[in-house]
Amino acid sequence: MNFFDLHCDTVSTCIDKKQSIRDNNLDIDLTRGTNFDVWVQTYAFWISSSFEGQEAFDNFILQRDFFYQELDKNKDKIEIYSKDKIFKKGICYAIPSIEGGSCIAGDIKNMDTIKKAGVKMITLCWNDDNDIAGGTYGKNRLTDFGKEVIKYMEKEDILVDVSHLNTESFWDVLNFVEKPVIATHSNSDKIFSHKRNLNDDQIKSIIQMGGIIGVNFYKNFISYKQDYNFDDICFHIDNMLELGGENTVCMGSDFDGADMPNCLNKIEKIEIFNSFIEEKFGKDIAKKIFFSNAQNFMFKNL
Repeated sequence: MNFFDLHCDTVSTCIDKKQSIRDNNLDIDLTRGTNFDVWVQTYAFWISSSFEGQEAFDNFILQRDFFYQELDKNKDKIEIYSKDKIFKKGICYAIPSIEGGSCIAGDIKNMDTIKKAGVKMITLCWNDDNDIAGGTYGKNRLTDFGKEVIKYMEKEDILVDVSHLNTESFWDVLNFVEKPVIATHSNSDKIFSHKRNLNDDQIKSIIQMGGIIGVNFYKNFISYKQDYNFDDICFHIDNMLELGGENTVCMGSDFDGADMPNCLNKIEKIEIFNSFIEEKFGKDIAKKIFFSNAQNFMFKNL
């Protein structure tokens, strides 16, 4: 099977736990992941809300340097993704991204460094407000600086990620952007009410503009159950499909960034999940959800 994942926090977790991306005891490593026929993995550089200004930018630089050092050590296993590559089995095609635009540190010139690092997506906020917009638990709206950042991103084909925005900032962004947005790791609020999940109007708006949504595996965004099963996550997928999202729903695991259920706590369990989705929704839908929706979006928008 092919697997295109829109979000993981493996880079920051590897740094914290002093592990490599090749072999580790985390949710993802190159040895286990490269068993897919094709594997595209977005590696987010997670910027905690505790970092602001220069400290946030410096934390981005730390993660950028670690990521490219790991790529250099593992050239047999990992390459930077491009939409027109001829994919080979045994290689991870990696997309660098940022989770938390506070690392721009209020200076648009820092976007030049971010662009040169190959970053292709930026989650504008994490959980709190920053100088771009309001996060999940914040109260801010999209700011003038945030508009400047979005203009830069759209000009340079860096995707605007609306996961983690509060509702007001979400709509501010959608009313401002000129290109489709991406929600890299967000679920359905109708199925499980949570500030981090998207309501039906938000989902429909992303669908209508040609964006994509990566379904998040984090326990707290799926169900009240302590350890949910595949059916519970399928309720979220089914709701998005019913809203017209056949070409929108993707995977946005949040591996190594959140507490996962036993059924989906390692990348090697994706193949079991894929078989379950094939049985429930059919092979054609499964192929779209696990790979082609994300690949088609990148082909049109990068």
